[in-house]
Amino acid sequence: MNLDSDNFLNQYWKYYLTLEAEFIELEKIIPIDPVNKNTFSLKYLELVFSICSEIDVVFKQLLLFNGYNGNPKDWDMPDYMRFIKENCNKFTQEKVIYNNKRESSPYSEWSENKNLTWWTKYNLGKHHRTDEKEGLENYKRINQEIVLLSLSGLYQLELYLFAYITKENSNEEDLRVPAPPSKILEMKNWKHNRIFISDNTILE
Repeated sequence: MNLDSDNFLNQYWKYYLTLEAEFIELEKIIPIDPVNKNTFSLKYLELVFSICSEIDVVFKQLLLFNGYNGNPKDWDMPDYMRFIKENCNKFTQEKVIYNNKRESSPYSEWSENKNLTWWTKYNLGKHHRTDEKEGLENYKRINQEIVLLSLSGLYQLELYLFAYITKENSNEEDLRVPAPPSKILEMKNWKHNRIFISDNTILE
């Protein structure tokens, strides 16, 4: 099945919004604040597992959409980084803004051919959960900061996939922000032709 805007919204964006909603619920209990950046919980662990699993899914779809060679089952982070560096010049410099004030660049380490710190901690938490380093178990390294970075990374990736899809259709060329929009995240300097009055009201 060809991936168009409607398929994207139903298959990927709705799930992103579900994960974001879970994050917002946790935020009510543990506010996003520098003093809480190292706070961990089993809920954070569960959420990061879901977010990063979806990142892998969406990256595979992005590569498939662009005709990347090989078997998707074999693709992993080195393939994703290679594709991004060859095809998306601004990707590693993009900034995701949380609640209009806090900026992050989830993929900036790729500009120096380094592994993503938040992805590495996710993998350690997933595959070596109770191993210790410097007296701290790996699952405790999946903290508030890692959750926010991984969610920002998924958000950025979703917007890039949506941009590729809408670019394929000349009638949607500038519709680079899905609706309804994120409640907490936006891309800095991300140009589009939508103004959201509310989740269900859009000026184009």
